[in-house]
Amino acid sequence: MDRKAKAPGLTWPRGKPIWRASRAAIKAGFAPRWVNLNYFVNDEAALVARCQRLTVEMLEWLSGRRGRDPIFDDTIASLINFYQVEPKSPYHKLSPASRQPYDSYCRMIVKTVGARRIDAVDMRSLWRWHGEWSAPREQGGAPRIAAARMAMTVLKIALSFGIGCRLPGCADLKLILDQQRFPAPRPRSEPTRSSLREKPLTR
Repeated sequence: MDRKAKAPGLTWPRGKPIWRASRAAIKAGFAPRWVNLNYFVNDEAALVARCQRLTVEMLEWLSGRRGRDPIFDDTIASLINFYQVEPKSPYHKLSPASRQPYDSYCRMIVKTVGARRIDAVDMRSLWRWHGEWSAPREQGGAPRIAAARMAMTVLKIALSFGIGCRLPGCADLKLILDQQRFPAPRPRSEPTRSSLREKPLTR
């Protein structure tokens, strides 16, 4: 897109389209605070429409209509938002201590793949995401297998809730996700090489 589109809440940090909620909405507790829209970077009409829908949802939330179902537009980001905002979601049964890591993984999912349409995701996409989420934080570091596994778990939980709410595409993607066998993190109780070395006997 040669020229940058304009729409409510649309910003272009580093040339990438990001929708941001207003400061008032963020202060009041509205979520999501921002949405990565890079998936629509080459489709101005879809990009503008997405920003408009997000803004409408934010304004309705601010007006007090918070019991209304959040807008679902077939993207991963809107699914995660639905899971976190819908009053009947199991997310609201989490304790504050448990909710904090869930929020962290939800932000990671939205930031990295939130703009993807659910009906366009297949097993190849899931394995790419797992590779990205499990990549070491720094060169030469240890793979973050546990983090990737938890992110997939959160996505699966959100999809299960979406199925219960009859959100399009969730059942198909949940079935695909259930069939994958991603690497499991090494159990903490597994002995290390150093611990397996024969130790000298002491008297």
